[in-house]
Amino acid sequence: LGCTLGDYVKPAIGTRVMTGCVAHTGAMWADPSPMTGCVERFCWATPKGRSTYNHDRFVASASAMMTRRAQSLGDSVQQRIKALCE
Repeated sequence: LGCTLGDYVKPAIGTRVMTGCVAHTGAMWADPSPMTGCVERFCWATPKGRSTYNHDRFVASASAMMTRRAQSLGDSVQQRIKALCE
């Protein structure tokens, strides 16, 4: 098994993802260290450390991404994201 990346996961360019890594929904990895183990949902990883991705900022980013693909982030998806953030 390689790695498993959940929906809306954003690894930075050049991110090393180790075998067996599981990155949950909405994780953003911009840390130069390899992505290993279990990365919590909505984790915001940078060289300064890890924090939790702000819900409103995440929804705005996901909506922009969907718009670029001529899609929309439906209400049911937004409700599910909100539930996962809580």
